[in-house]
Amino acid sequence: MAESTLVENQIEDGQKLIEAVAAKGVDVTASFWACSSEDGQWTLYIASKTYDDKGPAHAYRVVVDAFRQLEKPWITVSEVKVIGANNAIASDVLKVHKRFPGRAPTRSRSLPLGGMANDEVYIYPQIPNQVPVA
Repeated sequence: MAESTLVENQIEDGQKLIEAVAAKGVDVTASFWACSSEDGQWTLYIASKTYDDKGPAHAYRVVVDAFRQLEKPWITVSEVKVIGANNAIASDVLKVHKRFPGRAPTRSRSLPLGGMANDEVYIYPQIPNQVPVA
C-alpha cells in the first residue's frame, strides 16, 4: 500500500487539538500520528485516562468539542482515534518518551506500537503538567 505523507499543517493541527483537549482538563497521556502499514493512512491517536475512567463516548465528546475550536483544520475528526492510557499502544509510546525525554517530537520508521505495524510514527512530546501513567 502506498504511504501518504504527513504534512506540517497536520502536525500543527494535531498539536493544537491535543492542547485544546488538555485545556478542557482532560488528561493527554500520550499523543501521536501513526501511518498504518496495512492501509498507508495516518491516524492521530490520543491516549487518555479519561477514556479509561469515563468511557469512550465521553472522551470522544471532549475531542469533538476541542476539534470545533480549530480554525480551518487540515485534519478531520475521522482521522482521530482516542484510546485508553492503559492501552498497549499508549504503553509503548510512554516507553519512547522515557527513552527520548524532552520537548522535541520523535519521528521513527517501522516502529511497532502495541503490536500494531506502522510505516512511520510521529510522537508528540508530553504536555507539561500532565502526569503520565507508569
